[in-house]
Amino acid sequence: MNLAKSTFWGYKRENGRVGVRNHVIILPVDDLANAACESVANNIKGVMALPHPYGRLQFGADLDLHFRTLIGTGSNPNVAAVVVIGIEEEWTKRVVDGIAKTGKPVCGFGIEQHGDHDTILRASKVAKEYAKIEELIINVLTLRALGLPGVLCACLPVGRVKKGMFNGPSIKRL
Repeated sequence: MNLAKSTFWGYKRENGRVGVRNHVIILPVDDLANAACESVANNIKGVMALPHPYGRLQFGADLDLHFRTLIGTGSNPNVAAVVVIGIEEEWTKRVVDGIAKTGKPVCGFGIEQHGDHDTILRASKVAKEYAKIEELIINVLTLRALGLPGVLCACLPVGRVKKGMFNGPSIKRL
């Protein structure tokens, strides 16, 4: 079986290497965007919508806490990438900009000027980014690398899978 053209759920880092996704979340800015977020999550296998009842009729310190909570959720280390959907472009941008400071992939969509259907379509396209499997780097530590005889059991299956995936050398030193 040749898997050279196969894909997996991953993302490209700034340095060009590919990472394995933990969670790709679809984050609503307010409760009015919940349905759009859930629609995107239903369209794309492996992404998760995080609906909530907040965002409207919040002011002052309460609204600031709401934004910090959304940005904190998107900035969590277990989140690989975020698609933010909100009613208003300005509030959506505020959340996107806050998450973007972490360097992780994030994109935002406002419903107000585009409508639900177009927003769901555009957000679904962004949420469904694939990475080429040959760009995946798997670190394998063997006992031999530590100066001990033998190899870890997990190394043999990884080596066999890798050898069957690609034509050419199966080991690349970085």
